[in-house]
Amino acid sequence: MTLQERIEKIASKNGHKEVINLVIEECSELTKELTKVNRGIGNIDNIIEEIADVYLTISQLKHLFGIDNYYIEKEMTKKVERTEERLEM
Repeated sequence: MTLQERIEKIASKNGHKEVINLVIEECSELTKELTKVNRGIGNIDNIIEEIADVYLTISQLKHLFGIDNYYIEKEMTKKVERTEERLEM
């Protein structure tokens, strides 16, 4: 079974409400670790762990809502273009 298949199986078992709660929780934990970096006490291993947790829960969320990477990449491209314009790049 591929990693993606395993993530989708977990997502289906957890369900929408739990996955939404997990995304909120994991984003909060990443925020906490990044705040530590700003205070000079951050740990790169903790940041990597929290980014992985965010990726995993976002992957579950995408599966449950049937969101294809195409649409996310399309939106990201628009946002990058807007930021480039704002930064006069």
